[in-house]
Amino acid sequence: MSQVAVYGFCWYKPEQWQRLREIVDDPDDIEDTHEEWKKGANKAIAEFQSQGIQVKKVSINVEELLAWCNERGVPVNGESRSEYVTDILRQRSNK
Repeated sequence: MSQVAVYGFCWYKPEQWQRLREIVDDPDDIEDTHEEWKKGANKAIAEFQSQGIQVKKVSINVEELLAWCNERGVPVNGESRSEYVTDILRQRSNK
């Protein structure tokens, strides 16, 4: 039985969007509003799925993301957000 790759996708709550923008190291790389981000995120997810890639939306608590990055001494940027969501999925699969 072959393993299906699952792509974890950070999913942010509208009420936490401004806080996310305050803590990220790369504010120019993320959208100004949650609505803009959500539109782009849904488009990206649809593109992944059209290529046969399974996507799992992972609800992100911004303060927990910040704590995770601080524990590892890494900036809150695209790379660390990807690592964080992968870490969450790994923990869930080991339960």
